[in-house]
Amino acid sequence: MSDVDHYQGLEYWGPLSAAKVSGLLSQADLGPGARAVDVGCGRGGLLLELAERFGARGVGLDHSAAALELARAAFRAQAPDAECEWIEGAASDYSPLPESFDFVSWIGGPYLGEDLASTVETLVGWLKPRGYLLLGHGFWASPPPEAYLAATGIEAREFGEHWETIVLAEGAGLRLQTCYVSGRDEWDHFEGTILANSERYALAHPEAPDPSGRLQQRRDWNLAQQRWGRDAMGFGLYLLRRG
Repeated sequence: MSDVDHYQGLEYWGPLSAAKVSGLLSQADLGPGARAVDVGCGRGGLLLELAERFGARGVGLDHSAAALELARAAFRAQAPDAECEWIEGAASDYSPLPESFDFVSWIGGPYLGEDLASTVETLVGWLKPRGYLLLGHGFWASPPPEAYLAATGIEAREFGEHWETIVLAEGAGLRLQTCYVSGRDEWDHFEGTILANSERYALAHPEAPDPSGRLQQRRDWNLAQQRWGRDAMGFGLYLLRRG
């Protein structure tokens, strides 16, 4: 099951409201021709909005060839004159020149290093002075029950609290401009959509390796989210600016 199949029907590949993301972007002060990179760009929705709203020139980086093809198609249809480069590969292999972007986005993808701190440090190095980092990351809204950790395989040390993400970013030379925290309705929509996609895929691809087993894993995950995750797991989207 590809990422495109997994996240079908979701504007962003996380528990994110498109309206809230758009409102958050309106707080950025970007001039025409600003350079932006989205690490894990998926279908390119964020870069498309930056191009349409600010005239930004983009770089979209993702490991999924199928997602990048959809991103190219979206730009051809909606912003044919926009400038955007698409790079297929692992984010950890990408090495732009220092201070080459006015806007950098990393929303819950693989770390660029060992942890969130090293990832933020790397991303800050890509930013021009006064540039923006749009950072998305999970946090513990309440102490996670041991049963939830056992059911999902998540380790308690993977996340801190909401405020700790902000303090970490500020320690890397950033200042918070604005942020929002995903609500339960956004989490329910996100998890429910993925479960529905898994159900459809298993039905349509009975020849796939162990479709029933994979589907049961997704059902178990969704139940754990409904039972414990709705209270324990949070997700924050932070618009930060380099000093």
